Amino acid sequence: MLEKKLRIKKTDFNIIYKKGRSFGNDIFYIRYLPNRKDYSQFAIVISVKTEKSAVKRNWMRRVARSEIKRNLDKIPKGFYLVINLKKPLNSENKEAKLKILLESLGKIRVSPYAIDNRR
Repeated sequence: MLEKKLRIKKTDFNIIYKKGRSFGNDIFYIRYLPNRKDYSQFAIVISVKTEKSAVKRNWMRRVARSEIKRNLDKIPKGFYLVINLKKPLNSENKEAKLKILLESLGKIRVSPYAIDNRR
């Protein structure tokens, strides 16, 4: 479980979806926005369309969160990061998919024009 300060609050989601930038591939979709903090905050979103079973969706969230927690030093600081998983993880392919996700998170950079007007 990520500590509370590393989790995105529900009130911040609208701001991230309206003002944030995004990128993705066939496995995941990431929305991000600078947050002017010395740490990044995360949310993992998995729709019912991706995986019908709530038990499996929760397992996928736990796996993704634990991987983020283990690799916090490799992820840039100062961002809100909303990660939408588009393809289900399973025990056979989770390592490869999470590796791709972490490599993509490591490439996030601040645009000189990105301004967080909220704070």
